[in-house]
Amino acid sequence: MSRRDRTTGIPRQRERASATQEPTFLGMRWGETHWRFLILGGVALIGLLVFGLIGWRWYDENVRQPNSVVLRVEDQEFTLDYFTERLPGFAQANPSLSTGFREPALLTKLEEEAITIILAEERG
Repeated sequence: MSRRDRTTGIPRQRERASATQEPTFLGMRWGETHWRFLILGGVALIGLLVFGLIGWRWYDENVRQPNSVVLRVEDQEFTLDYFTERLPGFAQANPSLSTGFREPALLTKLEEEAITIILAEERG
């Protein structure tokens, strides 16, 4: 230490201990690289969530809903996909029915067809 430093009353500049240490969280030091990995992981998690929701929407529209059963008569099942395939032809064959009555009328017709097939099998 020089004489000037000893005799003048000017204190030496010292770095604070807290300024040199990296911040700690959960007992770990969190430097810049840790924060970058944390942000990158958060973005990846949000991306997976978005892709998962898009995949679920596609599955729901193309697989789950079309295969759901709309009408069941004994052991015969009519799926939503079959119902939607039959509806346009039924609407063209019955133009006098209003839009709100076409779906129940088609369900009734499908039920009658299924009962007719069952009775025909029983009677031979």
